[in-house]
Order: sequence, then structure tokens, then C-alpha cells
Amino acid sequence: MMGIIAACGRGAGTGITYETFSFTSTLNGVVQIIVQYLTNDNLDITWTSTGSVVSSGNSASNIDLTGNTVSSTVTVVVAIPDGEYFGRLILSNEGITSFDVSSNTSLEQFFTGVNYSLSVADISNNVNLYQFTCNDTVITAMDISNNTLLTYLAIQNTSLTSTEIDDVYIQLDNNGLSNGTLIIDISSRTSASDTASASLITKGWSIQEPQV
Repeated sequence: MMGIIAACGRGAGTGITYETFSFTSTLNGVVQIIVQYLTNDNLDITWTSTGSVVSSGNSASNIDLTGNTVSSTVTVVVAIPDGEYFGRLILSNEGITSFDVSSNTSLEQFFTGVNYSLSVADISNNVNLYQFTCNDTVITAMDISNNTLLTYLAIQNTSLTSTEIDDVYIQLDNNGLSNGTLIIDISSRTSASDTASASLITKGWSIQEPQV
């Protein structure tokens, strides 16, 4: 079984800096890391895992969690050339239960794939994030109060409560941005967010509200 994590940035330079993020997984198998930049694909990463699987790797693209029986925490260090930045992260693994991207403040795009193990999605420190996709998870909370640059948000088929869903509309409206996209479940939305929804539409937002 293999999952994929991808990270992207852009720019050019000669020096090296390092970004670190981590995730916790119950996956028994190989997680493939793809680090991509505009000028150089598959940059070096260093990873260590603790918990059910205690292991490490350098300059490799695969994180081997074979034998993971309960849970392992993986810390990933990405080598970034000067002038690049950690701009995009994709966590498309079933079996990832949580992540920590709190130190990755330059992150602009973040995608999680179908993952009904993911219960927590904390993006509160990612103040430069403008695109976040977190569909098909079991998250129960979504605080985007610090993500004032968001213009694309997809959070359908989750475990968010009606209050959380209403708050998403209200927070996006309070940000005052125009011409964005919101993809979200309408089944739990209440009249508390009607004004915010109408205001977003007036600002040119596309709101896709599939019934679940």
C-alpha cells in the first residue's frame, strides 16, 4: 500500500534552508514523498519516524512504515534552495490521523486526499494560505480566522457541525475577498450563515453546496 505526500515551492537560488513538518499515521506500508519545485524536482528530504516504527532515511522519496501496528509519527525535513519556499503540500494518504504544519508559514496551497482517518486539521499558523482542500475526512472543527487570504476552500463530506459550517461562511465573508470558490456541504448549514452566503455571492464567490 502506498500513499503520496507532495511539497512544492518556486524561485531560484544557491543556498539551502530547511523546512520541517510532521504527520501521524496508522498506515502499514510505504508513504511516498514527492518534493517538487519549479526549477528542481524531487529535492532531498530527511525523515525520522517514532512510535510503532522507529526508522529514518536520507535523500529518499519513500517513507517505509511497514510493520506499523498502531501509530507512528513521521518528521520530514525538506532541503530548500535559497529563493525557493515551501509553497504547496499534498497529503493524499489514507491512514494519516493528524499533521503539524504550524512552522510552515509560507505555505500557500494545502491539499489532503480522501482520508477518513484524518480528524484534526489545524491551519491556524498558515497565514499565507490561499487554497485549502480537505474533503472526505472526519474533521470536526475548522478554524480559518487567521487565514485571511483564502480564496479557495473545499471541505465537503466531513464531520463538521452546523455551527462550524456557518462559521466558515461568516469568516470568509469577514475577510472581504472577492471571486473565490467555496465547496462545502449544505446539509448542516443553518440560517445563521444566510447573510454571509448572500454577501459572498455578491462579491463574486462561487459556492458549490453538494447535498450529502
